[in-house]
Amino acid sequence: MFNNGEIRLFMFLGILLGSLTYMIFLSSYIIKINVKIITFVKTALKKLLKLIFMPIIIVYKFVKKILFKPINIFIINIRKISTKFVIKNFFDLKRTKKIVKN
Repeated sequence: MFNNGEIRLFMFLGILLGSLTYMIFLSSYIIKINVKIITFVKTALKKLLKLIFMPIIIVYKFVKKILFKPINIFIINIRKISTKFVIKNFFDLKRTKKIVKN
C-alpha cells in the first residue's frame, strides 16, 4: 500500500534485523512473562473449578452413602444366599443322581 506493491532489498533487511533483534534480546523475557501468565491463569481456573464443583462432590458423596450403601449390602446378601442355594442344590443333585443310578 505504501510502496505501490514494490518489494525492495531494504524491506527484507529490515525484517531480518528486526527478527534477529527480537530473538537475541527480547524473546527470553517474553517467553518467561507468557509462562508466568499461563501458570497464573491455570492455577486460578483450577481453584475456581474446585470451588464450583465442591458442593456437587459433597452432595454426590452424601447421596452415595445414603442410597448406594444399603443397595450394595442388599446385593451382597443376595449373592451369599444364592451361592449357598446353588451349592446346596448342586450337592443334592449329585446325591439324587447316585440314588437313581443304583
